[in-house]
Amino acid sequence: MLVWLACSGDRSEGRVDSTGGEVCLPDRTVCFEVGPGALDDSAVVRIAPAGGAPAAALSPVWDIAFSSSVSLAGPTFLQPGTVSFAFEVIDAGDVPDENLLRIYTRPGDGGDWMALDHPSVDRVRGRVRGQTSHLSPFVVLRADRRPDGGLP
Repeated sequence: MLVWLACSGDRSEGRVDSTGGEVCLPDRTVCFEVGPGALDDSAVVRIAPAGGAPAAALSPVWDIAFSSSVSLAGPTFLQPGTVSFAFEVIDAGDVPDENLLRIYTRPGDGGDWMALDHPSVDRVRGRVRGQTSHLSPFVVLRADRRPDGGLP
């Protein structure tokens, strides 16, 4: 289920619940989706620009979070949700292969950027996807580089 609560060009809010749902920016360049049974409760999810981009970022950083009207941890994820970025917000200028694109997340404690599970690149729909069991800032990086741009 999707219920739009508010949206503008660079942010959006929507309600998802135990039946699933999707929240996207109005232009659908950044989306978060959960399937039926993925959450234990209803919640408002917001997508907004965030700071703190790593040096090698190929996209803006987007904060995807539960609205402040729910507890800090938010509902429990019973199954992972999917975060996706459209190619049009990714600056992949010198990336030799689109399959190197990955969505990364940074835990709330400010730890290292980590790639999302089950990454995929959908050339037909022009999207990069990954699965997550928590909400936080998300950004696109190259899988063959460190977040600072150096070699692993």
